[in-house]
Amino acid sequence: MSYHAAMLSAGGAIDTCKNVVTGQVKNAFAVIRPPGHHAEWDAPMGFCFFNNVPVAVRVCQQDFPELCRRVLVLDWDVHHGNGIQNIFYQDPNVLYISIHVYQNGSFYPGKPPNPMTPDGGIENCGSGPGLGKNINIGWHDQGMGDGEYMAAFQKIVMPIAKEFNPDLVVISAGFDAADGDELGGCFVRQQQA
Repeated sequence: MSYHAAMLSAGGAIDTCKNVVTGQVKNAFAVIRPPGHHAEWDAPMGFCFFNNVPVAVRVCQQDFPELCRRVLVLDWDVHHGNGIQNIFYQDPNVLYISIHVYQNGSFYPGKPPNPMTPDGGIENCGSGPGLGKNINIGWHDQGMGDGEYMAAFQKIVMPIAKEFNPDLVVISAGFDAADGDELGGCFVRQQQA
């Protein structure tokens, strides 16, 4: 059952991104579970079987190279998306920005067993041709709320995103920074439009 759900989730991400890239829709929101951002390219991790966002991004880049070259992946789950980061760490055409609780590497997923594998610390900015294309906004502790998130978006995320000028924006939208999530321990509240 989990494998089937994970396949549907990855397929949903692919179809959604393809529809945006080809202009069938201007934007879209895919509600897919299980999530994917912890899964590594070769192994599941943290309730994630397949890393849906990188799968969808790669399919779009391969199927529509003239329309989808530069991709921004924004991940605002309270946990660092280690799998997304590691998959795109050396890729100059994918800008990965993660907003997460870091706690000096002690907050899940923590520091990897291999010290050569980057974690969610701010010093890990990509490597090789992907240098500068990995942005970690790691909070020192839990308890962040609307003000901190708005400041991060206004001062860091949006200026960098505008400069990068992506063909496609994909958001890995974790909701565990929401007020009331006991595990996340943050205070982001629903805003009225």
